[in-house]
Amino acid sequence: MNLKPLGRVAAAVAAVILIGAVLLLNTPAARAVTIDEIYNAIAKIKNVYVAKFVAGKQEPVLERWVSRASKIYMSKSAGELVLWDIRSGVRKSRAAGSGQTETTRLTEDVVADMEGKIGGSLGLVPFYDVSEVPEGAEWVRVPEGELEFVAAGTQVYDLRWAAKLVDESVVSKKWRFFVDGSTRIPQRIEVYEQLPGGEGYTLETTMTVRYLSDGDMEEAIKRSSL
Repeated sequence: MNLKPLGRVAAAVAAVILIGAVLLLNTPAARAVTIDEIYNAIAKIKNVYVAKFVAGKQEPVLERWVSRASKIYMSKSAGELVLWDIRSGVRKSRAAGSGQTETTRLTEDVVADMEGKIGGSLGLVPFYDVSEVPEGAEWVRVPEGELEFVAAGTQVYDLRWAAKLVDESVVSKKWRFFVDGSTRIPQRIEVYEQLPGGEGYTLETTMTVRYLSDGDMEEAIKRSSL
């Protein structure tokens, strides 16, 4: 039996394995995401769509479209669709089931309030500014083994802290962030709470986040017919 061809195949396979091992050892591990980076990434968002779900429900209780470039904030709930157009200085709204749009002029106070919402954290983090994160709060990466499914390139982190109620009892809070490892932008956010004496965290709400182009934003406003 001629064993030379088999020897050449084995050598080739060994070479491929060796090259793969070298590449694996020289490939940098995904760098951890910090809470500061998430706040910084959110500050750079141009257009965004956020859908908020109550645990156990399939339909969103609140939808928001925000364009910082156009200074537009649009929200949709079960009862009403509202569009704040800061540049035009108007608020347009339509009640659910109604085909009539109501338009009102924005006051200076309303303009200031809406500009704060558009320029702020967009509700994607529990505190308006990273400096407001309570002392003692924990920012920890969630091991992949604790998660059912995570898309490639996604890192998952928990922000945990204790909040005092009026009666001085303590509620444990947890926000779970599914973060794009390259952009540092959240794609999904889960909000949990553990009441005093409770066992484990309870999921309360979930937010899914989609980042829009200018064209996507224009199309969303066009579909709203406001």
